[in-house]
Amino acid sequence: MSEKLDLTKFVGDLSLEKTIGKLYSYRSKVVHGDEPDFNRGELQPFKSKINTEKILREITRKLIIQSLIEPELFKDLKEC
Repeated sequence: MSEKLDLTKFVGDLSLEKTIGKLYSYRSKVVHGDEPDFNRGELQPFKSKINTEKILREITRKLIIQSLIEPELFKDLKEC
């Protein structure tokens, strides 16, 4: 990405790879009707539903910007 994806204000020093993995766990809980627990366990770094939504917005915003800079990459990904 042209513009670095910095999520430290949301998750501290948690790596991007681990953050994405935890977001997938969050998604799974929501899809299966479970209540995400931000007080303990693997979602604790996200702190709250509101903070998790901010993380998702930041990632989405950066991806949209990158798609405008590099549309061919996203076209290729779509065809995979």
